[in-house]
Amino acid sequence: MLIAGPHISQKAVLLIAPQPFFLQRGTPINVRAMAAALAKVGYEVDLLVFPLGNDVQTDGVRVHRSWGVPGIRSVPIGPSWRKLVLDLFLFLKAVSLVLRKRYAAVQGIEEGGFMAWFLGTLTRTPSIFDMDSCMVSQLESSGFVRSNFLLRWLSSIEMFCIKRSSAVITVCQALTEKVRAFAPNSRIYQIEDFPLEGLETRDPTLLDALRAKFNLTGKKNILYTGNFESYQGLDLLLEAFASVALRLRDLPAPTQLVLVGGDSEQIARYKKKARDLQIDAQVVFTGMRPAEEMGAFMEIADVLASPRLHGSNTPLKLYSYMAMGKAIVATDIASHTQVLTVDSAFLAAPRAHEYGAALAEALESSASQTRALRAKELVETKYSKKCFEEKLTALYSELVGPPVIGVTP
Repeated sequence: MLIAGPHISQKAVLLIAPQPFFLQRGTPINVRAMAAALAKVGYEVDLLVFPLGNDVQTDGVRVHRSWGVPGIRSVPIGPSWRKLVLDLFLFLKAVSLVLRKRYAAVQGIEEGGFMAWFLGTLTRTPSIFDMDSCMVSQLESSGFVRSNFLLRWLSSIEMFCIKRSSAVITVCQALTEKVRAFAPNSRIYQIEDFPLEGLETRDPTLLDALRAKFNLTGKKNILYTGNFESYQGLDLLLEAFASVALRLRDLPAPTQLVLVGGDSEQIARYKKKARDLQIDAQVVFTGMRPAEEMGAFMEIADVLASPRLHGSNTPLKLYSYMAMGKAIVATDIASHTQVLTVDSAFLAAPRAHEYGAALAEALESSASQTRALRAKELVETKYSKKCFEEKLTALYSELVGPPVIGVTP
């Protein structure tokens, strides 16, 4: 509705994120970055999330939480019945929001993409399907859905919604190619993640405290950070380290594996595995640590490990690894190779002996520093926060116009 007289109003955006918010892990970090980037350039952002997670303040972003469900106080990573129930209540909350407010666009992350398409169609609003990963592939690989018929049916629904969304966001080349294969006419925007902020901070007191607390001084430290879910490849990493443990003992300084993350049950499981492999004296478990310490842990490390077993979307931590200028050892799978090459990292098949040999080479080779610097240059020129913000702003400007609307008499 036009308002008489000069008037300036902001375009409102509804961002649907079926996630606990805020938690210090991949998707919630990406969601917060997107909301902040849109608010920064002037869009009015309503962020709809689960009724779980920590409250955080982000300038220009209003957080809405879906209604709570009795008995559900947490939700695991990946598909689950708890997440399905929370999705239902999130969708109902989203319906109530679009019925009360006119949005310039509705964007949905992961299964929120289905909701965004439906609500966009209902209200004749541009919809953005934010494809953080292929949901059907997630359902299949997790074993949550085992019926081939049901998987094919869900895949057809996913394709239907993607084809009819106003735009599709992908986070990596593999997903872009997947979408282009079945929806060649879709408007696809590839917007990669960027390194965690604050990694460049070097607090000598914190570095000394972590070295002392976890006995990291005078050692060659191979570092893994992240969750301890099975797809991350912690079993592979421990087996790989065990396969070259004798070789690593010949290095001038003792070598150890430092694992940052995991809950108590997961840590207990991997401690047992380390004992069974007879490397428990060389493996340090720190448990979950604050995000503010990640840069310090990476600064202390000599090698950064990403032993992921499968998947196509690039892990968020990989960009942080690259920004640190340290040698990276990653599995030779699409998640990594669409960003890294043999010129910027040590790549190996996801098998214990091959990955172990790559770990040893990264510690011993004179090429380590050269590859690390190439990775750092790449992330600074192609995967920076500035690149992320520019790509997201370009999408919205092209789809719904600039954030501020001037209404003339």
